[in-house]
Amino acid sequence: MSAFTPVIIILVCILGLLLLPVVLGCGLLVFFVGSLSLSKTQILSR
Repeated sequence: MSAFTPVIIILVCILGLLLLPVVLGCGLLVFFVGSLSLSKTQILSR
Protein backbone atom coordinates (compact mmCIF):
# COMPACT_ATOMS: atom_id res chain seq x y z
CA MET A 1 0.00 0.00 0.00
CA SER A 2 2.78 2.45 0.90
CA ALA A 3 4.31 1.97 -2.58
CA PHE A 4 1.17 3.40 -4.20
CA THR A 5 0.97 6.46 -1.91
CA PRO A 6 3.20 8.76 -4.07
CA VAL A 7 1.27 7.70 -7.19
CA ILE A 8 -2.04 8.60 -5.51
CA ILE A 9 -0.62 11.98 -4.41
CA ILE A 10 0.58 12.72 -7.97
CA LEU A 11 -2.81 11.72 -9.42
CA VAL A 12 -4.62 13.98 -6.93
CA CYS A 13 -2.31 16.88 -7.82
CA ILE A 14 -2.90 16.36 -11.57
CA LEU A 15 -6.67 16.15 -11.01
CA GLY A 16 -6.57 19.34 -8.95
CA LEU A 17 -4.63 21.18 -11.66
CA LEU A 18 -7.11 19.96 -14.29
CA LEU A 19 -10.17 20.89 -12.22
CA LEU A 20 -8.90 24.34 -11.19
CA PRO A 21 -9.51 26.05 -14.58
CA VAL A 22 -12.89 24.28 -14.84
CA VAL A 23 -13.97 25.57 -11.42
CA LEU A 24 -12.70 29.08 -12.25
CA GLY A 25 -14.47 28.99 -15.62
CA CYS A 26 -17.74 27.91 -14.01
CA GLY A 27 -17.44 30.66 -11.40
CA LEU A 28 -16.81 33.29 -14.07
CA LEU A 29 -19.73 31.96 -16.14
CA VAL A 30 -22.09 32.09 -13.14
CA PHE A 31 -20.90 35.61 -12.29
CA PHE A 32 -21.33 36.74 -15.92
CA VAL A 33 -24.84 35.26 -16.20
CA GLY A 34 -25.78 36.74 -12.82
CA SER A 35 -24.64 40.23 -13.81
CA LEU A 36 -26.48 39.89 -17.14
CA SER A 37 -29.73 38.88 -15.44
CA LEU A 38 -29.32 41.73 -12.94
CA SER A 39 -28.86 44.28 -15.73
CA LYS A 40 -31.87 42.84 -17.58
CA THR A 41 -34.10 43.16 -14.52
CA GLN A 42 -32.90 46.75 -13.97
CA ILE A 43 -33.72 47.62 -17.60
CA LEU A 44 -37.15 45.96 -17.29
CA SER A 45 -37.94 47.79 -14.03
CA ARG A 46 -37.38 51.14 -15.78
